[in-house]
Amino acid sequence: MNLERVRALVCFHAHGNLPKAAASLGVSQRTLRGRLAALEEELGAPLVERAGRLLTLTARGVALARGGRELIREADAAIERVVSGAEQLVGSFRVAIPVGLPPAILVMVLRYGHTRYPKLRSQIFPVSRPLSLLPDDADIALTLAPRPTTGPWLSARLAQIDEGLFASPDYLARAGSPQSLEELEDHDLFSWTPPEQPADEWPLRAGGSFLVNLSHSSPDMGLIRQCAADGLGIARFPRGEIPNPNATGTLVPVLPELVQREVSVRAVMPDTPRMRRTFLAFFGNVREGVRGLADG
Repeated sequence: MNLERVRALVCFHAHGNLPKAAASLGVSQRTLRGRLAALEEELGAPLVERAGRLLTLTARGVALARGGRELIREADAAIERVVSGAEQLVGSFRVAIPVGLPPAILVMVLRYGHTRYPKLRSQIFPVSRPLSLLPDDADIALTLAPRPTTGPWLSARLAQIDEGLFASPDYLARAGSPQSLEELEDHDLFSWTPPEQPADEWPLRAGGSFLVNLSHSSPDMGLIRQCAADGLGIARFPRGEIPNPNATGTLVPVLPELVQREVSVRAVMPDTPRMRRTFLAFFGNVREGVRGLADG
């Protein structure tokens, strides 16, 4: 299969129209139309529908464009390895992360990758449900959701974060420090929204959950953390042992003997040849590498 023709299809699918796709590839619209037509002839299947001067992809065209994107990335990475003369991880990856993920966690992973594989490139974007973007709109998802149990996925646990209740000393001095779950009802309560779980069901250390009446909730961990740091109330979020440089003030654990659990930060990616090489080379050692950088 001619890669330039596949690249033309992938680019047309990404941009949605002929002029933008042609400009992105640096070719004329006539050349781009010719490559799409040649690809249809090569495969013997209709990939493009024509309505006057308007071109759209058929269902087969969309399917091939999605699969072809991986093929193009693999070819580009192979070319770069040959040019660089080194067997190393190269190429660009789209990484979806949870909104509000403590920046220090991501920075340590990036520092490890930049130190060990300097030719790696990434596009990072925060979303509320990173796993939902795989595999079409992201190559890798960092998530606090449980490990996927079905589908062709690769998964690596990067870190454990303690999730619990926190408040600022000023708030506790003003409103009092609760000594029981029942006393939480007298406070303004904030919570992040865990993946696939209700925000108002707070996990108990001994098992089970406790239903609370929330003032505010959000999937953005950073927002909820900042509400606690600014003295708005008692907040539930995954904090971990990594300091948050954006938070102001000192946060104090609230009822840690009653409300607390561990949450795993995982990297999840499709099980394809390209991603499997990335997984084995990068994520096979990332926990040790990140831990070493953190200790340093």
